[in-house]
Amino acid sequence: MDANFEQFLNDLTFAEAGLEEQDNETNWGNHYLGRNYDGLMVQTYRGLAYLFLGKPDYARVAFNRLELRQGEISRRNRRSIEKTQKEIIAERNNPQNRDSLIYLDKVSEDSNNRAKIDGYQHFLDQWGAYADYESPIGRFLSGLFRLFYMEDPNDAEKAVFQLKRAYGMTESEVARQLYDLAEMLASGKIGKEWLENYVVVLFENGMGPVKEENRYELFIPFYDPVYVGIALPVLVEQEAAYPHLTLSDGNQRLGQTSLLCSIDRLIASEFRKEQPWIIAKEITMAIIKTALQITATEVARRKSGDLAAFLVGISGSTISYYTTKADVLGWNLLPKEYQAALIPRPHSDILVISPPNSSISLAEVALPPGPTLIYVKMPSAALPALVKVIGPAVK
Repeated sequence: MDANFEQFLNDLTFAEAGLEEQDNETNWGNHYLGRNYDGLMVQTYRGLAYLFLGKPDYARVAFNRLELRQGEISRRNRRSIEKTQKEIIAERNNPQNRDSLIYLDKVSEDSNNRAKIDGYQHFLDQWGAYADYESPIGRFLSGLFRLFYMEDPNDAEKAVFQLKRAYGMTESEVARQLYDLAEMLASGKIGKEWLENYVVVLFENGMGPVKEENRYELFIPFYDPVYVGIALPVLVEQEAAYPHLTLSDGNQRLGQTSLLCSIDRLIASEFRKEQPWIIAKEITMAIIKTALQITATEVARRKSGDLAAFLVGISGSTISYYTTKADVLGWNLLPKEYQAALIPRPHSDILVISPPNSSISLAEVALPPGPTLIYVKMPSAALPALVKVIGPAVK
């Protein structure tokens, strides 16, 4: 938001290096592990940052890497799930845990416990999902870049593919219109000069969801006070800056932005697909920890009686409660959504961007010659808009 794009690129490069180390199985301990959508958004922002700096050749490399990472996402996800499955199996096969796990089936089969877990999973269903962890904004921007900075027929074919994927995922009218233009360009029905008749506005709106901790106390069939609980992260929706932006030439209204894709939904897609394995692991570890409490309680009863057993149970449950934590780390400053508009180029070469139903403009942009993308970022209506002009003629 400070428009310090060189520092922005340094930070993104550092993040990308961390993601690559993570891919290579480097032991990161308890540090935050980047999600698939983090990796996609890092490359998306790198491509944008290079365009902000007028370096399309570097942006091309970033968008190539974005497409490569997108193609590897399913494999990365399978590897992540397999790793969690192996951890669960290892705990269940550990001879030291054999006595502990006699409680696992009882806890899992209890109807009250099942209802709590089912309710948690049902809560996630409201967010919707994108298929196969694909990033619609990554597809859209990669296709748009190929369209605007076309060097050879291969770019035209890639633009068609990327914009077709973006439209298939989002059903956005803007994605469809740009896909149609890319197809006509690739087939030779129109030339590159046709793109000069249009302006694309991309609006990065609001802030994405944050994670908060939800606790679930589970019933276990034991007569002393024993805490059995798991802590799971839930997504909490944040506000959009505006419902849309109004576009005009200062006198005549030209259109408004509409939803292109939801980053909320992109994050929830990965979040929801991983949850069954996270829940299984959390329950397994909670039961093992609880069984140790039960063993300590029984030892106290044999040595010192029921009161001692009661006190040990209370003490162990208190410790267990305060050491049960959910991972609520995340990239919290991603946008809530992207909106887009494709409008005819105003004759005045001036584009006025305004909030809905307002006489006050957020920006008045002088349009350069050639295909033009206006990028608007607003995390909140209380902040000034970051507005950048991107296109082959912008240096």
